[in-house]
Amino acid sequence: MDKMNRYSRLTRSEQKQATREKLIQSTYDVIASEGFSGVTLAKVSRLAGFSMGICNFHFENKEKLLHETLRFHYQEFEASWKKGIDDTSAEPIEKLIAVIETSLTPPYVAYRKLAVWFAFSSESLTRETFLELTQTHDLKWENNIESILREIVDENFVSYGMSLRQITISLISLIAGFWVDFYLYPDRTDSGEAVSTCLIFLSKFFPVIETKIKKE
Repeated sequence: MDKMNRYSRLTRSEQKQATREKLIQSTYDVIASEGFSGVTLAKVSRLAGFSMGICNFHFENKEKLLHETLRFHYQEFEASWKKGIDDTSAEPIEKLIAVIETSLTPPYVAYRKLAVWFAFSSESLTRETFLELTQTHDLKWENNIESILREIVDENFVSYGMSLRQITISLISLIAGFWVDFYLYPDRTDSGEAVSTCLIFLSKFFPVIETKIKKE
């Protein structure tokens, strides 16, 4: 009853957004439990507690539902990692650590969200619209991390033959590797260890990060 009362107090626009998000969250649940093949508008609607007509109204078909689910996934993740970057009071190293911690700890690192990321990553190889969304987000993420590194050292910095861009891409690849590990072997890798590994990797290029680690 409380949920119904809260819902009724929302504006029409807010109700529409809340309905869309609930359908997307239900899509997360179906993907996590059954994979892409298990997603149907009927199943998502039923799980969300809505009629199939409501789902059709908001998304029209399964392809649009999946597209908006992926968009929501990246928007949610971006909002998380941007909090650390947008903190004007933080030092560059603190921003970098915040981005890494956000990427490798809950709430983003949870089986359900990782299952969605893993499923869409596989599907993006054959679906252009998914690939475009993924590439757009990943490029923005790469650019923001590289910009933090530029605050630490000169943009022409090269270490071990690697430019800042190459170091950034290697860091992101390391994070993505941990996501795969968290998803496939949830009991094998600890989030804290994953964060430490990324920082140790970066400390080999930036001694100031090693100093920060030792202080903590």
